[in-house]
Amino acid sequence: MARNYSEDNTADEGGDLGWFPRGRMVEDFDTVAWKLNVNEVSRPVKTRFGWHLIKLLGKKTEKETSPGAKEPVDVEMIDAAHILLKVTPSQETLDQLSLNAKDFSDNAIKEGFEKAAKDANYEIKTTKPFGENENIQFLGSNPDASQFAFNSDVGKVSPMMENSSAYFVVKVASHLTAGYLTLADVEKTIIGKISSEKSKQQTFELAQKIYATIKAGTPVAKAAEQYGFPYTETGMITRNSAITGIGRPPELLGAAFAMQNIGEVSEPIKYSNGAAILTLLAKSPANIEDFGKVQDSLSMVVLQKKQQEAYGRWFNNLISDSKIEDYVDKFYGGSY
Repeated sequence: MARNYSEDNTADEGGDLGWFPRGRMVEDFDTVAWKLNVNEVSRPVKTRFGWHLIKLLGKKTEKETSPGAKEPVDVEMIDAAHILLKVTPSQETLDQLSLNAKDFSDNAIKEGFEKAAKDANYEIKTTKPFGENENIQFLGSNPDASQFAFNSDVGKVSPMMENSSAYFVVKVASHLTAGYLTLADVEKTIIGKISSEKSKQQTFELAQKIYATIKAGTPVAKAAEQYGFPYTETGMITRNSAITGIGRPPELLGAAFAMQNIGEVSEPIKYSNGAAILTLLAKSPANIEDFGKVQDSLSMVVLQKKQQEAYGRWFNNLISDSKIEDYVDKFYGGSY
């Protein structure tokens, strides 16, 4: 059923997500998955990705040693599979949502932001302070919202805006005076960054010791066991596959496909969550017949991308060579 219906990239593996600890998945998914019995299938579960049917395939406890720790600890793991059905709104729905957002913006400007939200039964979320062009809580990277916040007075309400997942309206709640943050404001962040960098460096140094042990003749699996780290065989993977317990770090996938000889061992490879050593167990050549089936569509994708890049360069040059006066605020404020 997963192969036939799931809209996730695990469909070809029957929806199998591999082994993972608590907290790895989004909260709604994680809560349900950990309550299931082995071979039990959940009722439909909604997350920000869509609707899931989850099947628990197995449970186990493994010994794991955190970077910098001396003793291994027990870590509970589960293996789950799912079928994902994404929610794709119709154009009619999108048009209605856009119209609702525009109406709300008009009402908020006329009657007040809080009253308009209460009348429409909308939730107001207040972001944490953010710098210019930084990610905005709840919105992520959104240059339009950031520009509006920094160029508008406190209390100003924006026109309807959008990102890849929502229409929204923002109000400037406050401006913080430019200057340096106090040590108390940034102490936890600084300590966290230093701790993370030290852990990564210690992990990489330990990976180098393990690599030296392997080069001296110790089998990879034995060297991993000797230092208290897991040794996992991925099975056959593609460039788009997720590595069990790691994900899809491009550094690791690139290194894996660069290896040519069976039994070859890579030097330690840094990635976002630590370091890894790879050994090539098997490799199969590309299937030319499968490539032939998608060659035309790949060519079209490349062509469209090049066309978009060319248009983008033309448009940016047009903007840079033009004199533009912005009357958006006056237009939506009714004074233009």
